[in-house]
Amino acid sequence: MFQHPDEAHQVSQPDVSSFARGYQRGLAWGTARREPIVKTARWSGLVAAAIILAAMVGVYGFRWQNDVTYGVSHVLPLPAATVDNAPIWYRDYAARLRHAEAVYARQSSGTDGEEVTGLEGYAMDRAVYDHVLRDIADSRDIRIRQSPVQQRFQRLYTGDTARARLARAPGVSADILKRDIANRLLRQELKARLTEAGELGEQDINTWMCQRVQQRDVTYWLPGITPS
Repeated sequence: MFQHPDEAHQVSQPDVSSFARGYQRGLAWGTARREPIVKTARWSGLVAAAIILAAMVGVYGFRWQNDVTYGVSHVLPLPAATVDNAPIWYRDYAARLRHAEAVYARQSSGTDGEEVTGLEGYAMDRAVYDHVLRDIADSRDIRIRQSPVQQRFQRLYTGDTARARLARAPGVSADILKRDIANRLLRQELKARLTEAGELGEQDINTWMCQRVQQRDVTYWLPGITPS
């Protein structure tokens, strides 16, 4: 007997209940696999938050200076001071302090508490001075290219001279040395501009700069740091 194609090729209907049970089992399996990952991520986040909080309390409450606070400062921006409400970051201050301590340790037999405090004040002074210098240079459109900085660095700190050996000493920062070179070049160019404009007068550039620093609104955030 002739059969209609729809009757000859009937399509079975899907078992919805079986599909639902399979989906639920898969969902439960996926959830079970995710739970350890979620717990691990949660605990990792709590540990990281605790380390950051401890570092902040240590920096601002107890003046900690260690690898933990230094490492955290590269992840979390911690201000060490503000100049006209512009931040000087703790990581920059700490890098300069570590550099100063390494240079001092290389040049002397050691440091005691009083001398380290003096180095902290020196590092803060340099950070503020450099910030104001760069701000003034930017306002006068004074720029220093990297090539003369690199050339002078190679000339001063390569070879077997005492200065070159100092640059290779543990803790001495090549970045800080290059920054100091760039700042000296900025100061020289600023001096030339001021002299040409008749703004410098009888003053030397350092005296002129120190006066400009004193005119700024500087707030120190770290306890016990006494700038000179």
